Amino acid sequence: MVAAGPCVLLAIVPFALAQAFDTAAWGAVFARLGRRLPLLRLYPIRVAVEAMTLSLPAGVVVAESVAPRLLDRSFGVPPSAALAAAGARRWLTMRAHAVYVTLGGLAGLAVLRGHPDAAALMRVGPVVILASALLPLGASIALSMTLAGGPRLAKLYALLAKMPVPALAEWLAARKRAFVATDESFAKLAEGRPLVLPTALLVVAWVFESIEAFVLLRLVGAHLSFTEVLAFEAGLSVLRSVWFFAPAGLGAQDLGYLAALHVLGVPDAAAVGAAFLVLKRGRELLWIALGYARVAFGGGEGAQVRTPKKTTGVLLPSP
Repeated sequence: MVAAGPCVLLAIVPFALAQAFDTAAWGAVFARLGRRLPLLRLYPIRVAVEAMTLSLPAGVVVAESVAPRLLDRSFGVPPSAALAAAGARRWLTMRAHAVYVTLGGLAGLAVLRGHPDAAALMRVGPVVILASALLPLGASIALSMTLAGGPRLAKLYALLAKMPVPALAEWLAARKRAFVATDESFAKLAEGRPLVLPTALLVVAWVFESIEAFVLLRLVGAHLSFTEVLAFEAGLSVLRSVWFFAPAGLGAQDLGYLAALHVLGVPDAAAVGAAFLVLKRGRELLWIALGYARVAFGGGEGAQVRTPKKTTGVLLPSP
């Protein structure tokens, strides 16, 4: 293994660019809702959301619940629009993930062409990765059909309103318009042309995960090709998604990296893998710290943003 020296600073660049593309995709979803949010100000919020996703068990649930408050505080985005954008971003991320995993499977097949004597387990890997692309694709289709397939939240409201709980009935009565507004936002996202631009931006963001792994592995002395890195990184991304209850995929992801380095014949794979994981976890800790700093110190009144003269969004009443 070679000493990375000052070049170790390169470790933070791919993730920063991935977050930039992810933020641009989020902004494109809000644009469909008629809200033009400045990307330079939306970016820190995206980093804050990612910090919670990485650092907390089942962090995506916490992150999605905090994001509307951050958006309201910074831009005055009503919760109805924030929730609709979060749902759309979730199903588009899954769809982009399916494309990324497919690219990884194809990369694996290309790698095998250069290893005609590969073990049977290695030959099955790309096929398994290609098949696993169906998981995020199926989840994306199911989620988009559920959220954008009609007045789902209005039906949920009607169902909850039938429960004989006075406190719940009072809470629901104050927020009836918000349920309707959220359904209208989902309908607005579903109508018209497909959300191709944000999906493409999210595919690029996913690819930057492999670029990051490629850069980090080069820094610690593992001279793998980008195709080889893409082949195993895409598969591990599925494992991270399934292992969502562990912060940043701890445990399963680490073992996956070490196994991939051994299979690809990297010299001194255990030491190289350990150095790689130190760099990767160090990058995660840095961005987690930046994200929580944004949550703690990035407050302020919501700013005026450009919206159309006529909008279906309705502000949720204050609790």
